[in-house]
Amino acid sequence: PVTRILGSSFVVGVGWRFRPPPVGVMRKRPNILVTGSVGAGKTSLCAMLAPMIGFEHIEVSARITEHKLYDEWDDKLNASIFNEDLVLDYLEPFVQKGGCLLDFHSCDFFPESWIDHVSVIRVNNTVLYDRLKARGYDQRKIDENLQAEIFQVVLDDAREFYAPEIVTELQNDTEEEQQLNIQTLSMWAAAWTPDMRPRRKAREDDDDSGRRARSRSPRGRASKRD
Repeated sequence: PVTRILGSSFVVGVGWRFRPPPVGVMRKRPNILVTGSVGAGKTSLCAMLAPMIGFEHIEVSARITEHKLYDEWDDKLNASIFNEDLVLDYLEPFVQKGGCLLDFHSCDFFPESWIDHVSVIRVNNTVLYDRLKARGYDQRKIDENLQAEIFQVVLDDAREFYAPEIVTELQNDTEEEQQLNIQTLSMWAAAWTPDMRPRRKAREDDDDSGRRARSRSPRGRASKRD
């Protein structure tokens, strides 16, 4: 099984599996993935957005902990090493129905067939520093997350692994920007129809099974702390 560290900048294991939707299944509502650096404001945004549009807010990191969807705990990194297969198996019944607001700091292991829209939440570095400091993070953890935001790791991953037309970048430094982002996503959800579902993004490195090879080393991948 593929595993990776939950709450760290490093990934354990490599690989990707494409899960096609079940035959005959057509979602009547879309699934939205809200992703971005820790401290960007994903969870607070989703918590306000979900009841407004009637979606189920799934804070993936919390579900991993609650349902023990991990292999072990890494004391050095103070993080669980979550099992991608367990996470995907848990989430599958929810996303098949549609109407899911997935909230997670990593985006590249969700099957493309599951996701209709990806919103990458961005934040100014000074604002992010203050938020992480307020959470009591040590300097090493703050620096890891700041570097990931500076180098727009999550945004690049989203653009690489999903069709570009479904990926949006939303700045989220202030309450005013947060409200605007909520309005933007509400309008998108209201306008969505099943024929708007994106096609899978074909890649040269896909094999016959749909498994995608990783071109980067594990240390080059970011899975930041939530």
